Amino acid sequence: MTINIRQVLVRHLREFFETRLAGEFRWHTDDRFDGDGHLLPALPGAIRLRPSEMHPKVSGRRQLEKGIVTVDFDGYALQLSSPEEAPPIGKVMLYHEKFGQLEGPPDVVTWDRIANAIKSSRAKGKENVS
Repeated sequence: MTINIRQVLVRHLREFFETRLAGEFRWHTDDRFDGDGHLLPALPGAIRLRPSEMHPKVSGRRQLEKGIVTVDFDGYALQLSSPEEAPPIGKVMLYHEKFGQLEGPPDVVTWDRIANAIKSSRAKGKENVS
């Protein structure tokens, strides 16, 4: 039995949202398309999993997925890379156009920094609306 690295990485991201950002976002599984077949923006608060990134095709072999998973939500992109893609232990990176970028190893400290950055920027956004 082989382990699908993408499934493992997705499981780590789901756990992050369910434990550190519980109730703020939800997994978006039903992609919506317009009449021309273009993907519509995700619903507010939804998390959308990007398609797999692929390694370059090697003649005579099947094309392999990269050990990278990226989700988009609320203007953010959160990417988790496996140790094979970002040695020695992998990497997690959060990006937002307005608030910049945070990155580090996928450890408790980095996950907490990312969760706190998301919460504080969402709180600032709500203050600006009211």
